[in-house]
Amino acid sequence: MQITTLGLDLTKPNFPFVGYDRKFKEVRRKTMRRNQLTAFFERLPPCKVGMEHCAGSHYWGRHISSFGHDVRLIPTYYVADQLRDSNKGYFNDARVLAAASQMTSIPNVDVNSVEQQELHAIHRLQAQCIKDRTTLCNLTWKLLTEYGVQLPKGVAALRRHLPDLLTDGDDGLSERFRRLLAHRYEQLLELDQHLNFYADELASISREECHFLER
Repeated sequence: MQITTLGLDLTKPNFPFVGYDRKFKEVRRKTMRRNQLTAFFERLPPCKVGMEHCAGSHYWGRHISSFGHDVRLIPTYYVADQLRDSNKGYFNDARVLAAASQMTSIPNVDVNSVEQQELHAIHRLQAQCIKDRTTLCNLTWKLLTEYGVQLPKGVAALRRHLPDLLTDGDDGLSERFRRLLAHRYEQLLELDQHLNFYADELASISREECHFLER
């Protein structure tokens, strides 16, 4: 029987899948290793493929779609809700994903293109860098207060005042703590460089999009 709908579970070490015919009768189930997927989907006649929106799903969504399959990425919350009260089985997730791909009431997650994935990566890395810089500044501010140094809060204030603290010998800071501050200041400058890099990458993408629209 020809498979018309398939549920593929990407969250396990070996990928279980369950295939259904046009009457949604289960006709095949199997587990595959990662290096077997390409050959399998290349041979399989085009069908609907349901996968959970999880780590790696956009890559596999693009890859499997390139063979003519209709890939549906199912939100994680739906899969979790459906499995909460069900018996745990190795193929249960794949069955839920196949059924969900048939339901128009469930919003699918769009498969990201390579360009969209690049933009997503930049934003994620930029956000992490901002978080790291905020954490660095907050901790440094708190440590300075234990030496009687009260600086205004904020990244700009710390960036402005730290060089003076490193050269002022009358501020009550020990030599060891001054070395720690110098290292901290270098870290702050490095994070600034990373954020400038991400900003440049975003600006480059914006210029490319403008150039494309002008063509």
